[in-house]
Amino acid sequence: MRKKTLTADYWDKKIEISVPEDTVLGEIENPPLLSNPEKVVREVIANPIASEPLYELAKKAQNGRVTIAFDDPSRPAKPRQLIIPIIIEELLKAGVKEENIFLLSANGNHCKWTPAQLRNYLGPKIFDQFSPLGSASRVLNHDTHDPEGLVYMGTSEMGDYVEYNRLLVDSDLFIYLGTVLSSNWGGMTGTGIVIGLASARSMASTHGFPVFGHPDSCHGNHRTMLYRAHKQAIMKQIEKFTGKRVFYIDAVLGAGGELACEII
Repeated sequence: MRKKTLTADYWDKKIEISVPEDTVLGEIENPPLLSNPEKVVREVIANPIASEPLYELAKKAQNGRVTIAFDDPSRPAKPRQLIIPIIIEELLKAGVKEENIFLLSANGNHCKWTPAQLRNYLGPKIFDQFSPLGSASRVLNHDTHDPEGLVYMGTSEMGDYVEYNRLLVDSDLFIYLGTVLSSNWGGMTGTGIVIGLASARSMASTHGFPVFGHPDSCHGNHRTMLYRAHKQAIMKQIEKFTGKRVFYIDAVLGAGGELACEII
């Protein structure tokens, strides 16, 4: 069989791969990148959709624990390295104590990342600030099998078993920094809490074949997609159980992991 060589993304680098010569590739036009992404980040956390500004939420939580969860290193690092320092700056300005801020890698069913991997992903400055040598680290890995780190939160209106990371309950303010990506079936998707902070049993509601492989999950209309409906039902149950809303900051990316559209 005759082959041709293509360049593909592999983690944070490019590699050459070989595919059959008659392979058909779909191409998506790269969206324009933000000329000043830091300015946009500051603007959107001050003017979020359907929420008080992050600063006001942080003032209410200034005497408690604040968790910043983020898509794990299977997603591009640049949004984390840009946005997390801005979030921390806003929290400190609102009176949150640095020792009460925790960073949580939302690993889902992926591996637990090593300190070296998380340091490379978050950047040395932030990682060393929250995980200095000789002290208890506040850079944490979600563990989908750890019963001590999980809380059962009931059943969603669609019948999903809702068991999620304990910090969703224990935190006075929970922030999630995610990534919006094109779905395999059409529309857009993101990891979020529902995937990244689930227990292994809860993961079956979104990644089990009865949902994942259902015909109503395998079409291009994300507004009526069964998979997405389960995610929404689970998120609704999490916030009902905890009595708190999650503050989401989702980045839409262009080439090279750069911010391409306004964050929501």
